[in-house]
Amino acid sequence: MVKIPSRLEDLLHTAAMEKVMEVLHQPDISSSVREALNKVGLKDANPLGQVQNAWRQARGWIESLAEQIGGSARNQATINATGCLFLPEFGGVPMSSAVALGYAKAATTFHGSAAHNAMADQVARSILGQPVVWIASPLATLQLLRIAAISPGGIVIARADAVRVPGLGDVRSMLTSTAQGGGLVELGAANGASEADWSAAVTSSQQIVLLVSPNGLTAESATEQRKLAIAAAEKVGATVIELLADGVVDPALSERLGLPNIKHRLASGVDLVLVPTHCLLAGPSGMLVAGNEKLVAALKTNALAWGAICDGPQLVASAIALEMGGSDKPEAGVVSQLTTNPENLKNRASRIAIQLNDSEKILSAVEVPRTCPLGATPWDRYRLDNWAVRVSPREQKNGAADLHEELLRGCQETQRMSIATTLDRNDLLVDLRFVSPEDDHEIVEAFLGPRGETL
Repeated sequence: MVKIPSRLEDLLHTAAMEKVMEVLHQPDISSSVREALNKVGLKDANPLGQVQNAWRQARGWIESLAEQIGGSARNQATINATGCLFLPEFGGVPMSSAVALGYAKAATTFHGSAAHNAMADQVARSILGQPVVWIASPLATLQLLRIAAISPGGIVIARADAVRVPGLGDVRSMLTSTAQGGGLVELGAANGASEADWSAAVTSSQQIVLLVSPNGLTAESATEQRKLAIAAAEKVGATVIELLADGVVDPALSERLGLPNIKHRLASGVDLVLVPTHCLLAGPSGMLVAGNEKLVAALKTNALAWGAICDGPQLVASAIALEMGGSDKPEAGVVSQLTTNPENLKNRASRIAIQLNDSEKILSAVEVPRTCPLGATPWDRYRLDNWAVRVSPREQKNGAADLHEELLRGCQETQRMSIATTLDRNDLLVDLRFVSPEDDHEIVEAFLGPRGETL
């Protein structure tokens, strides 16, 4: 009996294995293998049959394992045709293939932690020019700020900053999940804090002023509130820390969408920046902290004591994500799709609309421009110019809703991917901003079937 491999990396990719089988089936190769086996006394062996049998067993084992892990069709990969990046129904921002490969390689071998740490710190310093520490999670990072040794005078935060940020979490809840250290002072109203509010609350050099972006304000109001907070902190020598869920290192991306440039924020009156590595850096979950050397060292000491330091594959992948974000030629990925030319999206939408228009279930399909928020509040501060296919079903009563649900379910039997779209009254909007061009045919087939038959 042929033993099934116990590790995924013991198996060749299906396409590679099929090539091996093709070679083994060649007459001259096959006879040579048999001759060699005969010489060592294995006359009754059937090498081709054994290889085929082993591959069938292994492939069946992998498929059954995938089914167990994958569960229902809703757990399949999803094509994001909503036009938004940060929505509650998505599990996070997908990594690029380079980041995922770096994670996988680091996760399947032993590596010295010192080498990983040196590599990650060197990458961060080369891009940001500041001391850094990598922490395992946003929650651990915000809890560490409450330690008395770091903020003996407590933390001051505007109510407009104590928000729930999709993709990150509830800032207020994370801050109040530990009772350690100084107090937590919230000031101002939900629509902002005034100069008087900041002056009354920020009174000691031992306090930390925590800023959050994006927050519950408009971009203009947030900029003004930030200036007032930094000015109040400078008067008494308080520490200013900025949590940038929307922080990026790509100047072009920052300029085009108005996203905060991490390096610029460090140079504009802030002592530390906290950057979730799983938001617009598109890495694994964690937090990059950069800035004041003394504060970085204190956070690192306590993170090590808490077991909250980022290391291993999480650290490697985070460093790769940061390096790619600061590269002039970043690998194609979700974040790079933020800068896709709308004209390119228009051309793709037009081609899809032509294929879908006037079919059995679809009355009409036409490409339309739309402006989309980057995500749910407070991400709606950022707006994207997109193109979508407006699909009008022939069945007007519940046709769009039924089709929306059908697309979202996907189909395990036919390997059809789940597709998330947007309902707009009696129509469906299929937005292409975050759809890879190679997935356009998946959308067409989801509506019409693999050979053009309407599902």
